[in-house]
Amino acid sequence: MINQFGGTNMTESTNNVFMDYREWVAAQPMPPGKRKALLAGLAVFAANGYDGASTQQIADAAGISQATIFKYFKTKRDLLTAIVTPIITNMFGAYQSSFVDHLPTTDDLQTLLDYVVTDRLHFLQVNADAFVILFSQLLTNRHLREEGFTKWLQPDNGNAAVNKAVGTFKHLQQVGQIRPEMTVGDVIRAIAGPLFIYFLQGHLLGQLGPTDTARDLAVLKRTIYNSMATHPITGGPAK
Repeated sequence: MINQFGGTNMTESTNNVFMDYREWVAAQPMPPGKRKALLAGLAVFAANGYDGASTQQIADAAGISQATIFKYFKTKRDLLTAIVTPIITNMFGAYQSSFVDHLPTTDDLQTLLDYVVTDRLHFLQVNADAFVILFSQLLTNRHLREEGFTKWLQPDNGNAAVNKAVGTFKHLQQVGQIRPEMTVGDVIRAIAGPLFIYFLQGHLLGQLGPTDTARDLAVLKRTIYNSMATHPITGGPAK
């Protein structure tokens, strides 16, 4: 359940972006027509993409007129921005904290990556439609990138979740599990790159052949491990 709204971050979540967003909208003080437009817009954009969605489709789904939509949002782009902004600026922190709070306390990089890769891939897959929308906006909306990701990814912003994640990384580096020359940015790229490519391949580009999820997950974990580990694994199939 969501217990904080507006300008503050959401402190609890279901880890389902659409479900949390609907609950967030329901709790905001706003005219009913605006609320209906936001909720219907989320569903129509997710189903059809931005270019494939029309304000008439959104109006029909909301049970309101196009005039009502334009009363609150000057353009279709403004409506989409109004939908994704609170997801990134208010909700991202709760998803981040939920993930980091469950990081295993370990001296073993493989144990940590088993959790990170499995958990984050599941989160992406559960929220596939939402992330397709978010990715498109983050690529084109500089203000949203700066407001959202600068806020939630910088340790010097007093972000406890980020500080804990950085502390976990530094500990594994100190015990010789992660190569000493790797920076925090290197680690983020090493993990996020393969995960996002795998996710985007499956949900935007289509699979290149038969799907074996267990094998794919094992290969992802080994690829990421070998890109970071002081002693990479060589030989034999990924397990």
